Amino acid sequence: MKPTSSQNKAYSPARKAVHWIILILCIAQFPTGWAIANSHLGHVGLIQSSWSVFVHRSHALTGAALVVLVAVGVVLRLVQGPVLPPTKATPEWMGRAASATHVGLGLLLLALSGTGFIAMYLSRAAAPVHGLLIDAGLALTGLHIAGALWHQIVFRDGTLERMLPRFGRRT
Repeated sequence: MKPTSSQNKAYSPARKAVHWIILILCIAQFPTGWAIANSHLGHVGLIQSSWSVFVHRSHALTGAALVVLVAVGVVLRLVQGPVLPPTKATPEWMGRAASATHVGLGLLLLALSGTGFIAMYLSRAAAPVHGLLIDAGLALTGLHIAGALWHQIVFRDGTLERMLPRFGRRT
């Protein structure tokens, strides 16, 4: 990627917040996912617990929040422009792979929310697709983490520090 004058050297606090809130909400989806099957017991005449219904709704609302946050992230990227690679030593193919991974993660989050909605409210036939997308999301997340660790450990170029929240520290 060739730098342009519109590129930034650091991530804005808003972009960092969106990134880390998305992570927290994604993690929250795993323990709430179990309640989906339990909350559907009422459809077959069995008693469902109010806790399962609450957790099911939490799962659905978190999925909706993820859609909003992905959209906010896209808008921030469009408004603020891309962030420069931390070092000129980063190979171009690696920058392209990082971009593809970020786009893939965003699209997967949207697809997961869509298939989750369909599976919950329209047709359970979408559930296997939702499960496959979860696996793909975990694989891409692993690749994303591996890239961040590669930059931290091998390149030692400060990529990870640029994305960590500052919490009152001066930049």
